[in-house]
Amino acid sequence: MGRPGVDGKPGGVATATAAKVNMGLKKEGLVYTEIGMGSFVSPDALEILRKARAAAEAEATD
Repeated sequence: MGRPGVDGKPGGVATATAAKVNMGLKKEGLVYTEIGMGSFVSPDALEILRKARAAAEAEATD
């Protein structure tokens, strides 16, 4: 049986995995951290994702 998740049920995500994902999101500008407050979605996240999707679609049609 796996480690308990947040709700106490089996499953969940390893702390190291969550930290890696969070770092990646911060690098891409999708998330920012306020010390003592937590992590939040960047106000620019939607535009960043739209640009990334457009670039991926352009690359796929090449």
